[in-house]
Amino acid sequence: MSAPRPTPTVAAILTPLGQGGIAILHVAGPRAFELAAALFRPKSGGAAAPDARRLFYGHVVDDGEVVDEVLVRLVPGAAAGEDRVEVNCHGGLVAVQRVLECFTRRGARAVEPQALVRRTARGPLEAEAAEALEQAATPLGVEVLLDQLGGALERAVRALPWERPADAAAALRALLATERLGRALWQPLGVALVGPVNAGKSSLFNALAREDRMIVSPTPGTTRDAVSALVAVGGLPVRLTDTAGEREPACAIEREAIARARAAAAEADLAVLVLDGSAAQEPPRPLVDAAGLVALNKCDLGLAPWTRALPDALAVSAMRGDGLDALAGRIVGTLVGEAAHEPGRAVVFTGRQGRLLGEALARAEAGEMDAARRAAERVCSRG
Repeated sequence: MSAPRPTPTVAAILTPLGQGGIAILHVAGPRAFELAAALFRPKSGGAAAPDARRLFYGHVVDDGEVVDEVLVRLVPGAAAGEDRVEVNCHGGLVAVQRVLECFTRRGARAVEPQALVRRTARGPLEAEAAEALEQAATPLGVEVLLDQLGGALERAVRALPWERPADAAAALRALLATERLGRALWQPLGVALVGPVNAGKSSLFNALAREDRMIVSPTPGTTRDAVSALVAVGGLPVRLTDTAGEREPACAIEREAIARARAAAAEADLAVLVLDGSAAQEPPRPLVDAAGLVALNKCDLGLAPWTRALPDALAVSAMRGDGLDALAGRIVGTLVGEAAHEPGRAVVFTGRQGRLLGEALARAEAGEMDAARRAAERVCSRG
């Protein structure tokens, strides 16, 4: 009878390549700590000790060459006694691939993220966090989801004060209030820029996307189709769409462009009405009243008197950059309430978690505390 084959040590990049300012690499298996010790040099000197609660700052060094500045966590026995090393790289795509190569040259096997998650996840929350990390497109998303991978949400759920029903219900409401943000960090929401022709929608699109993706022209009707890009707005990944301007169409192509613009606005989670704030002619009041958020573009040219009747509108200049941060903040606030990273904060980030915690809250408010507790515990269990 042949001896059982040794369990391989595997490595995978969990974050999407080329997106965000942080990349997450995991190494798991019997040699994970050995390989980390050979490559990682803590800034404080000495060696990093296995401790799931502690991050070590330092560098990955290969044959005397510094490969990247990193944060490392050594998690003992993460799953079925298997050790895991978490490496947070800050150097982007090339650096994280070089770090991966350092581990594979020493015997780790590169695998797809899903394979590593199936092997190492201790429960559904950790598996969901690892899956979400693959889709995280901004540093904020990586930071928040990494906290959940480290157990922030699980700890919060297990610490719910069931012996104090009012406090438990309040804690559940606080957790559920984070769901919009948590899901948006890896399932981008849609924002459409809509409004009259020549209001500067394409210029504003370019300014928010920070690159010239659109043809910008003073000629009305330049944008013929809805064009989208995944951009970071206030730390939140957003599917931003530029649309054709509203006016009486001059031809069949323009009619189709305007129809597509209206469809894009209807499908978006938020439509931002972009107006030329310097224009002498006031826009139709029904158009303004129907808008959830109004941006008065071209404020660098001076705002027209009619804009004083729109105190909630934001003055911006796509050309000069005025007001763009405020606009980004208003977009984020409208979509998710707020987007900030508080280290260790528990955040609900999937529909499954939200449904179960919502059920737990309903049960708690009805005084059914045992049923509430069972519903909340299913968030952390495989059952």
